[in-house]
Amino acid sequence: MQKNQLLDLLNEHGVPLEQWGKGEAKTVEHLLAELRSKEAVLVRKKGRLVRCTGTAAVNVFHVDAKTGATLKLCEDRQVFADMRYRQRNLSSSISEKLGERENPFHGAIRAFQEELHIFDTTLELKFKGFHIKETLSLGSFPGLPASNTIWVFDSFLPERLYEPGGYNEHQADKSSFFRWHDVTAEFAKYGRPS
Repeated sequence: MQKNQLLDLLNEHGVPLEQWGKGEAKTVEHLLAELRSKEAVLVRKKGRLVRCTGTAAVNVFHVDAKTGATLKLCEDRQVFADMRYRQRNLSSSISEKLGERENPFHGAIRAFQEELHIFDTTLELKFKGFHIKETLSLGSFPGLPASNTIWVFDSFLPERLYEPGGYNEHQADKSSFFRWHDVTAEFAKYGRPS
């Protein structure tokens, strides 16, 4: 798909493109890259244009050997190349959009590699289930409804892979910053993930 074709399609469906590329919103080029890489497809549902994706999401935990505290890794923020800033408050630690026909387990492993630069082949992933999240509009692409099938995994990082200061991912268009949060109290109340 060419950029002008995408613009025509978005305009035809009344997507407010003047809001894109400002604040937390991504640009048309970001959506075009997702479509070209087959991480997303656009479909018509009930007369609306909908961005459909699949995502592997991983909750990353670590039990601190010194304190016994249970920590969860959280994506703290993203800083775009043009210095726009986006505070993150996601339910999972890391996630990756799945490519066309990509196995969710492989997507979860790729999330460790691409976001945290962890290439350990002995990581244990426990599949927790999947759900479909539908939204009328995302902050990333204002005015464009979305449907995302999310496969969720839990993983406990061993001491040898634990970085106390967290992890940083740098891409050409943005940098993401991941930090540890103590979730010992939540585990005491609700139980540790199995």
